Amino acid sequence: EQGECLFLWTDKSFNAFTFVPYLIKERGKIDELTLSTYSINKRILLSFMRLVEAGQIGKMYLLVADSLKHQRPVVTDLLDSFAHSRPQLQVKYAWNHSKIMLAKCGDDHLIVEGSVQDK
Repeated sequence: EQGECLFLWTDKSFNAFTFVPYLIKERGKIDELTLSTYSINKRILLSFMRLVEAGQIGKMYLLVADSLKHQRPVVTDLLDSFAHSRPQLQVKYAWNHSKIMLAKCGDDHLIVEGSVQDK
């Protein structure tokens, strides 16, 4: 429902990417996807790029922690290469530790926020 909030607690961690195929299955397409995260790995990045290339994600904006350049230089090189060759992808680096995904699917705007909670 519009304005509805759902809160999920898990005993184990999960990746926000888990929700992307679900949204595409339910909505047909993600028109705009904004991700703010401190890290991304090569497998997830390649999965996102396949969805962009297939037209299942229209535009994608990624804000990732600049520390990724030192932690995973291969991933940032690949990310920069994708951003340079694909106009539907924009990438920015900054000090960042957030875990937020914003998705626009038609007229609907969805938010997924992740955080670690102490027990």
